Amino acid sequence: MKQLKMMLVAFLAFSAGAVAQNITYNNITVSNEEGVVSLHTEVDLSQLECKSQQMLLVTPVLVAPNGMQEKAFKPLAVCGAKRAKALKRQIALRNARESVKDAQIVRREKGKGQAVTMYDRIPYEPWMVNANLVVREEMTGCAECPVGMNERDLVKRPLFDPSKCNYLLSPVCELGGERTRDAVAKAYINFIVDRSEINPDYMNNKAELAKIDELISKIKKDRSLSIQSMEIVGNASPEARVEYNQKLSERRAKSLATYLKGKYGDAIPGNISTKGNGEDWATVREEVQNSDLKNRNQIIAVIDGDYPNEDARDQALAQQANYAKVLKNIFPMSRRNDVQIRFTAKPYSVEEAREVYKENPQLLSEPEIYRLAMAYPENSMERTNILRRAVEVYPNSAAARVNLAVEAINKGMSNDAVSLLLPVAGQKGVNGVLGVAYARLGMYDKAADCFNKAAQEGDANANKNLDMLMGR
Repeated sequence: MKQLKMMLVAFLAFSAGAVAQNITYNNITVSNEEGVVSLHTEVDLSQLECKSQQMLLVTPVLVAPNGMQEKAFKPLAVCGAKRAKALKRQIALRNARESVKDAQIVRREKGKGQAVTMYDRIPYEPWMVNANLVVREEMTGCAECPVGMNERDLVKRPLFDPSKCNYLLSPVCELGGERTRDAVAKAYINFIVDRSEINPDYMNNKAELAKIDELISKIKKDRSLSIQSMEIVGNASPEARVEYNQKLSERRAKSLATYLKGKYGDAIPGNISTKGNGEDWATVREEVQNSDLKNRNQIIAVIDGDYPNEDARDQALAQQANYAKVLKNIFPMSRRNDVQIRFTAKPYSVEEAREVYKENPQLLSEPEIYRLAMAYPENSMERTNILRRAVEVYPNSAAARVNLAVEAINKGMSNDAVSLLLPVAGQKGVNGVLGVAYARLGMYDKAADCFNKAAQEGDANANKNLDMLMGR
């Protein structure tokens, strides 16, 4: 199989209702295996009074909680002597009423102790997951005239709870394991008007250059790392003409490349890639938004407006109140060089990764972070914290999110798992784990949808999990 067992055994004796006094149901067992629901119970008839012309029809029924769906098991017909003969004759002649055609017929032995075993099987259907088991008892006399009817609960609780299945969960520990990494330093270099030379002593340049120095020094310090490539992107503020600012941003990017090559020599690549990004309106807008300028909303409206060219936008901005403050305090923030360093690293052992993690977790690959996390005990805070840090270091990685989501599900935090996985729900390997999270939350339709998608993606666990969800 695929064997999934759902077993409820109640060693209870139910007192009889008004119709079938002193009839009891013992050792009630309802099981679900391989898509078939089986019922087994022992019916004690010892105290039942059933006259010769009477029949007690006992029908166990699975009923959905909302009462809209139900499925009956084969009934038991307990008959007096004359009624038993008449019923068998009706069945043989094929004129018995529908409800007793397939009944298990038992003749009541008058005045004797008597017990009957009821057993039947019906196909499992998804709505049965929360069904209750009831029994309907109908007593009729001669000519099938009704004597009385009764219904009572045998099992008043869900027969099958998909949220508690032992779903298969597989973390993704080896995705995103390339040994190539990127690190970025943003340096706000100030330049003398119309100049592109790097002057470390000009304004705040010393502190800004220290950002780049710190990044390069960290990489140089670690012997397992080697710089593979560098790219410098120059940005300019918008107060001059577009063509001029484009060329200025290019010159300033090249100037910083020359400066770094002169300072670090062979420690960095000889051919540093440079490009100019021209006017950096995005940074200007962000800085205005975060400023305390009273007319910042009007300034943002100008920045976001439609103009024939960027020079026209700059001219419109120059007409705004507080433009002098924008020129002095905000435009300099857009005069920056972004330095991206790509480096390679040899794999770390768990012990090496532990030391690197303390200071520079961003230097670890996803598999290294995962292996480090797995070195800590299951359900430990250390393991969870390291997996959470992996998501912070690699926020767009489905693998990192899946690994943390698996941990969350195992800790009973399926809501957290769903929140983690929804941003990467379209990526391969996510649907299977997302389906388990939904199933744990009782969101069975969404769980089934995820499992079906995961199966189409080749997830080895998907069909097994779907079978468990559906009770197959």
